[in-house]
Amino acid sequence: MQQLHQKIEYLQTGFVKEKETEMNRQLREKVAVIEEKQSLAHAETTKQLYEEIQASLKNRFKDEERARHMRLREKLELDFAKKLAVKESEFAQMLAAERKEASKVNL
Repeated sequence: MQQLHQKIEYLQTGFVKEKETEMNRQLREKVAVIEEKQSLAHAETTKQLYEEIQASLKNRFKDEERARHMRLREKLELDFAKKLAVKESEFAQMLAAERKEASKVNL
């Protein structure tokens, strides 16, 4: 009878250990699945963040380029206007000198 109790106790202990091992395995699998889902969610969030940053930087670059072009255009227009004013002034002086010469010749 003692041997029977020992055998039953041995089987019960083995059964408990087997079930405990199985539960631990299932728990590890579930934890692995959860960690994988978290990792994928993190990767997707990171991807979206980088895409938003990239779009923001592209827009900022476009705005800066547009502003740079506008400044350059304004500078070119101003330089052209100054050169044109100088040429007009030189031309006016030449005309005045020619008129003066012509008036001297006519006298």
